[in-house]
Amino acid sequence: MKNLTRYSMGTLALAAVLVACSTGGKGSEEKRDRPERANIDAKTGHVSRPLDRYFLSPQDVLQIRKAEVSLTNRCMRDLHYESHPLPMPKMEREESNLSEFLVFPVSQVRKNGYEVTHKASDSKAEWSRRATRTQRGLLDGTLRHHNGKVVPKGGCSTFAAQALMKGTKPHRIRIDGMSITYDASATPDGLFDSVMSAMRYSTAVQSDSDERVKSVNEEWSSCMQEAGFQYASPQAAANDSRWSKGNEPTKLETTVAVADMGCKKEVRYLDTVVEVQSEHEREMIAKHSATISSLRKDSKVWLSNAEEEFNK
Repeated sequence: MKNLTRYSMGTLALAAVLVACSTGGKGSEEKRDRPERANIDAKTGHVSRPLDRYFLSPQDVLQIRKAEVSLTNRCMRDLHYESHPLPMPKMEREESNLSEFLVFPVSQVRKNGYEVTHKASDSKAEWSRRATRTQRGLLDGTLRHHNGKVVPKGGCSTFAAQALMKGTKPHRIRIDGMSITYDASATPDGLFDSVMSAMRYSTAVQSDSDERVKSVNEEWSSCMQEAGFQYASPQAAANDSRWSKGNEPTKLETTVAVADMGCKKEVRYLDTVVEVQSEHEREMIAKHSATISSLRKDSKVWLSNAEEEFNK
């Protein structure tokens, strides 16, 4: 199904002032220099940060997506197109987000280097392979009529989105140079994710300019130099133009990647970056508390709509 949430990236103003920096004293400096251990779920490898609690829960996302599929398939049936309906979604397993920090299991990089692949679920992939041009046209509204029926404006996908968003007002949300269009054609889960992801993206950019992150990058670079590799940052190593994406990794790539993971562990790279991002996220939450509150209020309406539509 198409994602109808639209947003544009602008130039971000980098913030350099942290909450932890506003208080003086030796204890404050020690806290800055000695970040806490990153909170990582041992089973899933998922790193927790303050903004996590404001994203829609997996259960809420599933409820919305089930209603969206139900509404879309109902719209298609009304247009007398009943073959190959969209599959009902299932609960998605929480996956590791360590790749956001360019941190991977050593066993993985030893085999695959820096190549990371994300496979679509079997049901989604199978539906996409079998979808006809007519079906896609009914979904996105590029077909205006079918079997004597008028296709809803924007197609059945927009029809479903509008039903789920009813009772909330369209407007635009701005997050530090990024703009997210909040209108009747945006799917609730896509909109919510876009706003929260924009906040996370902004804090990640701010963290990159933080002196603590710059310092740990320098320590990592020195460690890599001792291993025989010259890189200014983990991003430079992962994006080395010599690595052929999609092909079998070379021995050099896997060797560099293994050394990279070892150096990250040695200098406590992940602990530092996660702690710095977390500080910026707490500032972001305080700065945009009204937006978050409004979004969560609307989400209750969307979830109520989803329950009502799914049970029809």
